[in-house]
Amino acid sequence: SELFSINHDPGGEKIRWAGKDGKAGEEIENHADRPVKYLGVWYDLDSSWKTQTKETESKLRGLLAYIKTSKAAAKQLAYAINTKIIPTITYPLQVAPIPVSRLHKWDTEIRAAFREAAHTPRSLPIEMYYLSEENYGLGLNSLADKARATRVRTLLGSANDTRGTKGMERTPVSKMVRAGMDRNSRAGNHGVGRTHGAHPSAPKKLRCSLYT
Repeated sequence: SELFSINHDPGGEKIRWAGKDGKAGEEIENHADRPVKYLGVWYDLDSSWKTQTKETESKLRGLLAYIKTSKAAAKQLAYAINTKIIPTITYPLQVAPIPVSRLHKWDTEIRAAFREAAHTPRSLPIEMYYLSEENYGLGLNSLADKARATRVRTLLGSANDTRGTKGMERTPVSKMVRAGMDRNSRAGNHGVGRTHGAHPSAPKKLRCSLYT
């Protein structure tokens, strides 16, 4: 492990180790201008996400290089893209808010690599790439669609969090839901006849979607 400081004020006092006899020791290096990697995701301290975007794009193009030179059938190519490339690229998107416009650009690169390997016609409508085989499509997953789904799940999960986190205030929705759960618990009602945990005053759509 490495010890470093994060100080955005270049004119601020330098942070140093404590030396002998109360004297200032060696300076601790300032990493305010360097990205930090945590759990596989790069965080820029200016919240730009430029490092993660660059790393993700580089990784995508490296993986697509294997697709372009593959001699596999279209079905196997789609399987490789859906089970390897898409999950690899969407993992950091759980926290990195990369713009949808760039995700569409990456989807275009994925289709181009697939088309080059499978020799599909350039005139093939984009929708055909993402339709299932049962609907006479090629069965590819869309990176942009996967990212949207992940963000919606994250948003709904945080909004419907009825337990809360120590030191963090619950949202109004989660407070209302939690109140309903506490009320049911005190009354001995375990959700018979209606969605367990939903307060009677909660919107019907919310009550129906809490546990879906």
